Amino acid sequence: MILKRVAPAHRMLAFTALATLLAVRLSLWMLSFDRVMRFVTTSGFPRSIYRGCTPPEVAGAVQSASRLAGATCLSQALTTQKLLSWCGHPSRLHIGVSLAEEFEAHAWVECCGRVVMGSADGLDRFIPILTMDTQRS
Repeated sequence: MILKRVAPAHRMLAFTALATLLAVRLSLWMLSFDRVMRFVTTSGFPRSIYRGCTPPEVAGAVQSASRLAGATCLSQALTTQKLLSWCGHPSRLHIGVSLAEEFEAHAWVECCGRVVMGSADGLDRFIPILTMDTQRS
């Protein structure tokens, strides 16, 4: 089995990414956006098991989970920001819009000055309408 070869922290990260992504998707359907953002931007209790996980590993876990759960860029970005916080990495969530040819919206997450979730290609066409920072937990 493939998961047996994965370090325990990364195995737990994969399961946590899927559970958090599903919780975020459900929250976006049922709760106000303010309440969802409060959940994402508050660190909760520290997750010391995740401290060795890097931002690319977090983003990879969320991308894998989104293939299973089918998630929008907003759900993926919110989940990535929450997990980065739990792993001890401050991050910045951006939600932007483009009015070029037709209305388009996109969400992405930056960590350490680099885009880790949401493609960096073509981000210059989006005007950020919301930016949220989180700190380490």
